[in-house]
Amino acid sequence: MEHAEDSEIVKCIGCGKIFPYDELIQENGVSIDAHVNEVKEELTKDIQKQFNDILKKAFKGSKNIRIK
Repeated sequence: MEHAEDSEIVKCIGCGKIFPYDELIQENGVSIDAHVNEVKEELTKDIQKQFNDILKKAFKGSKNIRIK
């Protein structure tokens, strides 16, 4: 898909068909929402893992603090 920021038209690069931006969003809203939720879950897991790794590294060697 090709979309210029100043235009309300979206064009399929493969077939050349032109869609109004609002119509495209309306027709694909469920798919877009599902993808957004999937990305949120992945980001949450990645952030949790990175934070856990940072904590483990920061307290490495400490006898009183254990990170699971």
